[in-house]
Amino acid sequence: MGWRALLSIVVALVLGWAAGRVPLSAVVGRDLLLGLYVVAVSILGIYTVMGPEAAVVGGLVVGGAGLLGALIYLLLGVADRWANRS
Repeated sequence: MGWRALLSIVVALVLGWAAGRVPLSAVVGRDLLLGLYVVAVSILGIYTVMGPEAAVVGGLVVGGAGLLGALIYLLLGVADRWANRS
C-alpha cells in the first residue's frame, strides 16, 4: 500500500495546488471547483486503501451521489421558479 499512498498524496497535492493557482474562477465557480477537488480526493482515498477496482466502483457511487444532489437542486430551482411566476 506504500506506493499507492504516495501516489495519491502527490496527485492530491498537485490538484490542490492547481485549484488554488490556475485562474478557473472565471469559467468554473470556486464552490464547484472545490467540490470537484473533494470528489477527486475521495476517489484517491478509496484507491489508496482498497485498490483500483474499488476506486472505480467508489467513483461511480460518489459521482452518482453528486448527480442525485444536482438533480434535487435542479428540481428545487424549477419548483421555485414555477411558484414565483407572475
